[in-house]
Amino acid sequence: MKKILLPLLALGMFACAPKHDGYIIKATITGLDTATVILSNNARAEADLITDTVQMVKGQFSFKGKISTAEPYSIIIPGEKPTRITIHLENANYTLTADADDLANAIVTGGTYQNQMNQFLAERKALSEEFNMSEMIAEYRKPETTQERKDEIMELNNQMNERSKAIEATFKENNPNSPYVLIQLVNGLGSYGSESSISQLEEQLAQFTALPEYAENRYVEKGKKDIATLKSVQIGMVAPDFTMNDPKGNPISLSDVYKQNKVTMIDFWAAWCVPCRNFNPTLVKLYKEYNKKGFGILGVSYDREGEHDKWVKAIADDKLTWQQVSELKWWDNTARHLYHVNYIPQNVFVDQNGVIIGRCLEGEEAIAALLNEYLK
Repeated sequence: MKKILLPLLALGMFACAPKHDGYIIKATITGLDTATVILSNNARAEADLITDTVQMVKGQFSFKGKISTAEPYSIIIPGEKPTRITIHLENANYTLTADADDLANAIVTGGTYQNQMNQFLAERKALSEEFNMSEMIAEYRKPETTQERKDEIMELNNQMNERSKAIEATFKENNPNSPYVLIQLVNGLGSYGSESSISQLEEQLAQFTALPEYAENRYVEKGKKDIATLKSVQIGMVAPDFTMNDPKGNPISLSDVYKQNKVTMIDFWAAWCVPCRNFNPTLVKLYKEYNKKGFGILGVSYDREGEHDKWVKAIADDKLTWQQVSELKWWDNTARHLYHVNYIPQNVFVDQNGVIIGRCLEGEEAIAALLNEYLK
């Protein structure tokens, strides 16, 4: 569906234009004559999606518009394998040049944001080429590779990751107000391994809220909303209630489940999620051990529309005997939004009154420790 926040107009081919306070993208593709070209911010939420379409003429095309949120866009050029060229878009003038046979190495210049990212990505690319990890990963997977060599490759991989983190840290230190820093912050809220406290997250977001250029930025607004959600599901808060259907289509509410148990675990998982399936045997073991003492589980599946049978088969194959619900909407799950669950497997523990007593517990020992504390 075509959704445009502000008018986006195709320019005449490189003709002189009056001063424009938005963005202008002028592109030349050598070796390609005509094509329908799409500009999109690739937003998952339809309300945030911005797209525009122009016709390439003699290898040239241009886009003109104005945006309120600086973020990565894709210029999509069709073909047997459609090519996406990333442009870090803000209200500035851009030029794009590329060869039709090498669109992956298109050159994009213009705008402070784009220039920042060009340097940043060049450093990361050089690091990747220095370690040549693609070849080493292939070597790692060969049956004849010795364990000693595998250990060497893993150590090199760790070294590369550490240097990559250093490059990113330096970029953030030198460009604290970059859209990249904001987007990484907001997309990382509640992510796996996130160690920042809510107060730290609020402080980091406040640096962007105070800047005029971020006044209408959708990532700032999303960050505020997500932090508010995280605040609402901390230990000691009452768990937000929700109702979904079980595999037979019967509606089940969280509140009806936790009233029946001393401790209830909300288990976010999916049939397609390998780490979830790998942990299910441990979860079955814990359930058998603690169920009679008052431990219950409500499984919330992130399976997709049309995959009902795969979901049901996974429940049977993994011997999950507790209640299961799903909307079959993949990541667009009501409970996922209520609890800001951005990775799976993940869990939330509530007592018989629906008060949250634990979150994001990993491993058998951590879960058993909580159950032992509350099921004495």
